[in-house]
Amino acid sequence: MDITSNNLLASIECPEIIEKLKPGQHFILQDFTNKQEFHKAMEEIILDGISKIESLACRQQVANAGLSQMHKYFPVDKVALLDLFLRDNIARIALEMPYSFCKNDLKYTGDFFIDTSTVVRICYPFSIAVKSKTTYSQYWQYSQEQSVRSSQSTPSHSINYAKKLKSAMKRILKKAIELNQSPQPTPALQPPSPNFSDPSQYHHQYPYAASSYGPHIDSWYGYALNEIILWWAITEVKEDNGMVLYPDLFGKPLEYDSNFVNDPLPPGITLPKPKKFNMDSGSLLVINSDILHGTNLNISDATRIAIAPRVVLGTPKFNSNCKDFKSQQWASSKDIARGDFERIIKFPVEESFGVLYGGNQKPRLEKRISVTLNSPLTKEVPIALCPSDTLAVGEKMLVNFPKESIIISRTVDNLQAVNAICPHMQVNLIDGFHDESQIYCPGHGVEFNWVDGKSKCDILKLQVYQAFDRHGQIFLNRTISSSSDR
Repeated sequence: MDITSNNLLASIECPEIIEKLKPGQHFILQDFTNKQEFHKAMEEIILDGISKIESLACRQQVANAGLSQMHKYFPVDKVALLDLFLRDNIARIALEMPYSFCKNDLKYTGDFFIDTSTVVRICYPFSIAVKSKTTYSQYWQYSQEQSVRSSQSTPSHSINYAKKLKSAMKRILKKAIELNQSPQPTPALQPPSPNFSDPSQYHHQYPYAASSYGPHIDSWYGYALNEIILWWAITEVKEDNGMVLYPDLFGKPLEYDSNFVNDPLPPGITLPKPKKFNMDSGSLLVINSDILHGTNLNISDATRIAIAPRVVLGTPKFNSNCKDFKSQQWASSKDIARGDFERIIKFPVEESFGVLYGGNQKPRLEKRISVTLNSPLTKEVPIALCPSDTLAVGEKMLVNFPKESIIISRTVDNLQAVNAICPHMQVNLIDGFHDESQIYCPGHGVEFNWVDGKSKCDILKLQVYQAFDRHGQIFLNRTISSSSDR
């Protein structure tokens, strides 16, 4: 088995992975038992969904080009329905693969349980995803209807699934077109915070295809503590379309608000540099679900598809501080060993509490420097902010004006300044990691250049300002002036 990991040798024995996951290490496994068979089966299910929802011709086009080029052929408005199709058709393989992995690769001999609520993520390039007319509310509504129908149906009803999908698609698109004749625009600056209890406000009202998740720990939302996430890359994963991990914060208490799905971390927690990675198609990222992790917004030119089964080695325990326990269903390794994939087990949450953080110390918070001015920043006249020695080399400072916020950083050579609000979901960049060349969005990992404000996505860019020292003061200017003005 080929393994790459943070600071671990590729020759590590797989049983040791279990112990290494406990302190928050993570692994990328390029190969595992029956990888090719499982991966081929998943590809066929996805292609089958494409043919049923769209056409056989579309299936052939995607098959020829590869799933990572699916966005060129399969309509973005139908990504939500393909997502639902997969959730309804991968139940068996989403049990078989993690069962095989735990038994054959981890060589775990005890009892374990597989969470049947497998996460499915189809991520088109962001610049394409934002053009969809299918809202999260429409997806959510049909998902709930489908759950009710599935609970009332028998396996024989599955032959009508494609017809139901196409019928639902017509309803969704008709309603979307009635509400908005053109693709949804980028949300306005600082919209109301999305509430987890209101699906219509998920993801700052972006369409479903453009959904993404901020840094979180799964047990904040009612999932079991210390689950092992088998993040299965069905397509090739690039640094610019995968996940972001923050292993440096593992086990360190973090304040959070589980009501907010996009940005559960409150302001004031400065994140370290996010861990990003590349993965071959079919490979596995194996992590402890209690690592802070989130979506890296897909700013690549490829579709990313991932399936994420969750496994608990032993009996599931839950975070007692969670306010929204999910109704989870589990499959037992003993039942699967007997060939029984239908039996569902539930654990009374109130009888199965565990501890998330234990006795760990609070994480170190970066020194926070901020300046607030009551007057607006003018177009031509530089404004003095504070003494130059307020900001040391390597530090950054938040400057708040009545209608805008700006971040200034000091390098060895100069001062740099950009708009503080990420244009994606209006997250304040002051909580993100920065170095001399870039600042990272703490929400979804996008990197912005200090010099020109650009990211790797053409539609996501920050305004750049001029900051400089003069007479022992830091000055800020909205327009770039010549060096002779200094």
